[in-house]
Amino acid sequence: MKTCLITGQSGFIGQNLAKVLQQHNINPVAYPREFYERPGDNAQAITEFLFTYKPNYVVHLAAGGNLATQHEQDAEVKVNVINFYNFLNTIGYINFDILINFSSSSVTLPEQTLYSSTKKCAEALLESYPKPSVTVRPYSVTGVGEQKIHLIPTLIDAAFTGREIPFVSWPKHDFIDVEDVCRAVLHIMENHKMCKGLVIPVGTGIQFSNNEVKYMVEAMSGRDIKIKKTEEMRSYDTTDWKANTHILKSIGFSPKWSLEQTIKKMIDAYDH
Repeated sequence: MKTCLITGQSGFIGQNLAKVLQQHNINPVAYPREFYERPGDNAQAITEFLFTYKPNYVVHLAAGGNLATQHEQDAEVKVNVINFYNFLNTIGYINFDILINFSSSSVTLPEQTLYSSTKKCAEALLESYPKPSVTVRPYSVTGVGEQKIHLIPTLIDAAFTGREIPFVSWPKHDFIDVEDVCRAVLHIMENHKMCKGLVIPVGTGIQFSNNEVKYMVEAMSGRDIKIKKTEEMRSYDTTDWKANTHILKSIGFSPKWSLEQTIKKMIDAYDH
């Protein structure tokens, strides 16, 4: 059985990825958080850990500041740049087929935040990294188990509880099911030789406005959603935020789930 080392495995994508890998006979191994945050204090333990598991693949998911409510700037720089740099050096002593670095589609936006800037820095670090690597830029990852503060879980909860929510109608996003993101990671692992060195946008290439998503949730739940309209909640929101799927298609991958199908799964899983 092959092994995949994962930083940030406890997160939304990480938990789903672990399940998908197990289904395909790949053993997911969570990289301990204390190793990632304090490598100098755990040098011997890290060495023993890495040579025990000898991962075939490495997936870097650990991130700081990826939620709009997170504003700890020093932590964002440390987690996304400094700790990542140290992590690259740490795993440089072992051989693996490929490192898959999760960046963010926000690096492509006209208005940059500290978070997107740190993810750009992480991408730049890989440009001179001697080991085989690839960067993926996921778009708006959604699905069953997504963080409750995000748009679709918030809309679904509002539909069933009747609570009023602040709502901005005009921003657009390219929503991709977390299962498809995990499938894309698996596909990259299986085709790592042709993916080495690429920066791959992972999305559907189709965008929907918040208002369109609201109508979908209402239609599939059979309930109206109470909203309090506001003009802006995030300064970097835009009406043009969708993936160029050319590279995904060139490596032979396409998403399976439509947004409507994903919302249906999320509504069915909602705890009434």
